[in-house]
Amino acid sequence: MAYRSTIAIAVYGNKGKLTELKSYYLREVEKLNDPDVIDDLNTMISASINHTGKPIWDDESGEFFFYATRVIWWPRYPTVSLFDGIFEKSQELGLYAESIRIGDELKDIEVHYADGDAECERRLKVSRAILF
Repeated sequence: MAYRSTIAIAVYGNKGKLTELKSYYLREVEKLNDPDVIDDLNTMISASINHTGKPIWDDESGEFFFYATRVIWWPRYPTVSLFDGIFEKSQELGLYAESIRIGDELKDIEVHYADGDAECERRLKVSRAILF
């Protein structure tokens, strides 16, 4: 049985910088040349939209939001690297970013915040589930 996690990533702030982040994301997606990886990405995005009712990129508000449950979240997986890269790039751009991973074990919770130019809003909270 594989180890599964629940993941949420929220990025927000300056709309111009969010546009830069979205361009980065699209360039990275273009580099994915394995049809299975692309299918996995599309499945994860569809699940995020279906679960939250939000698109992952909201151009009107200038926000990125991704949510996934029961996924194998290993850094060596291309889709995981893509989403980790979004978080890292958001830090480089000075955006507000929040990332939470909850594993199967009770104490397995990772929380990361990138505060940009000021303290971020802490939109994501953990209650052994991710609330948004």
